[in-house]
Amino acid sequence: MSAHYARKIIRQTIHSHFLMRTMDLRLFIPADVEVSLKNVEKDVKNIVYTQDGQYFFMYGRIATIAAKGIAAGELPPFYIVGVDVDLAKRRAWYHPEGPENEAYLAFFLEELLPAVEKLFPLPEHGLRRLLAGDSLGGTVSYQLALTRPDLFQGLIGLSTLFTDHLLEMLATKGQSLRHLKLFQYVGREEQAVETPLGTIDFLSQHRASRAILEPYLTRGHFVEKNGTHTWGAWQNILPEALHTIFQDTV
Repeated sequence: MSAHYARKIIRQTIHSHFLMRTMDLRLFIPADVEVSLKNVEKDVKNIVYTQDGQYFFMYGRIATIAAKGIAAGELPPFYIVGVDVDLAKRRAWYHPEGPENEAYLAFFLEELLPAVEKLFPLPEHGLRRLLAGDSLGGTVSYQLALTRPDLFQGLIGLSTLFTDHLLEMLATKGQSLRHLKLFQYVGREEQAVETPLGTIDFLSQHRASRAILEPYLTRGHFVEKNGTHTWGAWQNILPEALHTIFQDTV
């Protein structure tokens, strides 16, 4: 690998009182940033928090994409915090009707963010804190943004599962996201996707969410391209998603 694409990925854990377990994290640090518990580079102004952390890093290759974009001067330096998921708990945590959904939201907002941002301080204004999620990970990312719209300025949704509950939240609280910089993607071949929750038409859900949000979002990007409900498609779209979200910030 070229030295220009060098990157640092740190593995950390955080204990969650709300989830009653230890959560695994993956932290991407831009190559030229020196970080220790007592010395943090102040020039990095953005953190992208991803659900399904291990998959964003392994299959989405988000760290490699970020490192290349930063080295080329096409993206600003930013941190990535991947929150690994326990697949046995994914629906319980991410689905709005999951038995541990409220606990996961509380973990994210009340435990994860303060712990991470004690190490990685953010400025008080600007595009600071962003969410990224795929499928059901997109669902809980929207939930977080709707629950605390004051905390999040950007969101990347990859083939988000827009449950009836989430669409209702968007219909009633969507105006609270008018400040959000959004990149929402779906593949055109995602009209009948077999999932553990049944057969889902992600394309129609994407269009339903767009109809709700587009009147409010001046910085909303709703993208449809040929693609299936797989990490292969999401890896291909991630460079465009990151460049769109960080446009005019370099």
